Amino acid sequence: MEEEFDISQENFPTLYWATTSWNIGAAFWPLIFVPMTENSGRMPGYFVSHLCRGPVLCRSNDQISYIVFLIFLIPSGVGTNFATMITTRFFGGGASSVAINLVGGSIADIWKGPKGKSVVLAGELTSERSIPMSIFGMTSVVGIALGPFIGGAIQTNQDPLNWHWIFWIQLIVCGGLLPVFWFLLRETRGDVILMKKAKKIRQETGRDVYAKAELDKTSILTNMKVSFLRPTKMLVTEFVVISFTLWVSFGKSCQLPRRPTTNL
Repeated sequence: MEEEFDISQENFPTLYWATTSWNIGAAFWPLIFVPMTENSGRMPGYFVSHLCRGPVLCRSNDQISYIVFLIFLIPSGVGTNFATMITTRFFGGGASSVAINLVGGSIADIWKGPKGKSVVLAGELTSERSIPMSIFGMTSVVGIALGPFIGGAIQTNQDPLNWHWIFWIQLIVCGGLLPVFWFLLRETRGDVILMKKAKKIRQETGRDVYAKAELDKTSILTNMKVSFLRPTKMLVTEFVVISFTLWVSFGKSCQLPRRPTTNL
């Protein structure tokens, strides 16, 4: 990339912006868009947006998604200048991060936490949610570790491949998984499921049946405020969150391109 785009690394590690823009998008987009799934459901965040008569009957509404991530892999692969790389990776990182952050919400919807049903693990009482969350965390860390390894292997085999293939391989693999996710994933947000049932009853019977979430709806701004404050509080008070954040930060830093050394 440095050679193809004629980027100088002498006075400033300019190539870092390709990774930095991805991480900035991944950090900020979930704070804005994930709270919207509290009212519209998890599925909109996983998939693509479209317009319809109402969020209750739509499989998805105005949300960024997995498909947006796939779309921005294309201009990243065919980009002819470094500004294109910075811009497309910002949107790609944001879109992928929204889908990744929704996994925790889906797990929380399906499995009960400490106040719900618990199971015995290694002689100790733990929540149903512990094991799924642990598996999710493990796969995230494994992905961070394997990414630079696979990308580096592609980069070092410049004869049959080049760095553009880093994006093409992602597009092939992730695009191939899209129909699998589409047919396997179902809405898990309880409030949204109940709203769908209530609306169907109203349409079929004419009865004034409403879900609790329809009567006690919170605004998007309120959800966004909680989305900003809750993780900040957890980051400074929860040891597990602090430790995982430090580890992910370390893993992300390892993805940065090395600055060339100068022989004196």
